[in-house]
Amino acid sequence: HRTVLVAGPYAARYQEQDDDLAGRLTVVRDVPGCVDLFARAGAVVQMAGYNSTVESLAAGVRPVLVPRRSPRREQAIRASRLAAMGLADVVDERAPADEVAWLLGRDRTLDPARVAAAGLRLDGAERAAAVLAALVGAGVS
Repeated sequence: HRTVLVAGPYAARYQEQDDDLAGRLTVVRDVPGCVDLFARAGAVVQMAGYNSTVESLAAGVRPVLVPRRSPRREQAIRASRLAAMGLADVVDERAPADEVAWLLGRDRTLDPARVAAAGLRLDGAERAAAVLAALVGAGVS
């Protein structure tokens, strides 16, 4: 497997020392958005932050979520709700590797109709632009 690790702003610097990972692990930082990267991925394992989670759903990927549980439970709540809707799988950060491997072996494709059927809309930018255009057209300031 080839792995792309998208490191967040608080992630420790990775030192490429492991020869076993050479050529199989790419670490990228300061990525403004991951939709295109996720769309090309065979699978996505991620925390359950708002932006990255919405980006994986928008890319048509059923993510494997590993939610942070402190200092707030917001990610755990999001992950459990998405799992209940059948849009994601959730594992604890201490999950055994074989459990994660089993999930990664399943089809990770997410049908957009399934997202829509769950009541999630991923067209917020277009909807906001339409509202703003309507307000400008109506002379509202």
